[in-house]
Amino acid sequence: MSEEVAYAVSVVLGILVSLLWRPTPGWRGYLWSAVASTAVSTALTTLFFLMITMNRVNTHLEQEASANVYSAAKRQLAEVSDRAPLIDARRRKLKALDDELDALTKGKVLLATSGDVVAEWLDALRSSRYEVLATNIVRPGIWLKNAELRGPGREVQQRALTAPSPVTIKRIWLYSTSDEASHEALLAVSLDQRAIGINIRYLSIEELNVQPFAQAYLQRLGSADIVLFDGGSILVTTTDPSDHSILNGYVTTDAEIVHTGQEFFERLWSIARDSFYR
Repeated sequence: MSEEVAYAVSVVLGILVSLLWRPTPGWRGYLWSAVASTAVSTALTTLFFLMITMNRVNTHLEQEASANVYSAAKRQLAEVSDRAPLIDARRRKLKALDDELDALTKGKVLLATSGDVVAEWLDALRSSRYEVLATNIVRPGIWLKNAELRGPGREVQQRALTAPSPVTIKRIWLYSTSDEASHEALLAVSLDQRAIGINIRYLSIEELNVQPFAQAYLQRLGSADIVLFDGGSILVTTTDPSDHSILNGYVTTDAEIVHTGQEFFERLWSIARDSFYR
């Protein structure tokens, strides 16, 4: 209720009181009627103003409380936002630990980076005794040439091939027919690897994808990029679909996975070609 309305109501009620008041005859009666009317109007006006004032005070207190709640909520939201990167990092770390524990229960060791994958490959090569079977997806041309011709892998493979009890190394290069920029590097690497005694065959990814048996093996293994060591362990590498660079991988001695990898390699070896050109 506004101040104007309260004042009008009090005046009207004062008038009603004066009309309903039955004064005694004479000027004293009318004087008492006027005094009573004024007193009632004043009392009612005061009461209404007190009610309006209390209402305003309550409204102000409610607004102030709401503002305080909003400010507190805003501060908490800001604090949560500030902690969000830390929370996300912890969640990712916990997820990685959970994945690692899950892999360990299945006899796998996860390899989180390309560096881990290469290091595991080199260690397994050094300890291999009689056979290494590999199906390797061709990486971008410059990477492929630098890594295979100048990297430590060439030296380790050559040492295994020329040891007193030489290791047999068979490799199937899985290449994309559309990635012509990598073909020159692939041929140069293949020529060098054949020169040191590696058995090389070629199979395009396009041909692999249309093989009726391929998808079942790929689902079980997780990737077409595998390396088998002495029939007792397998290294599976996950690659980036856009450029086939190494993302991560896993190594396992699980007999079922190793057997699956062995079958997959043998079936690909039977359809792969000795020559890059048809």
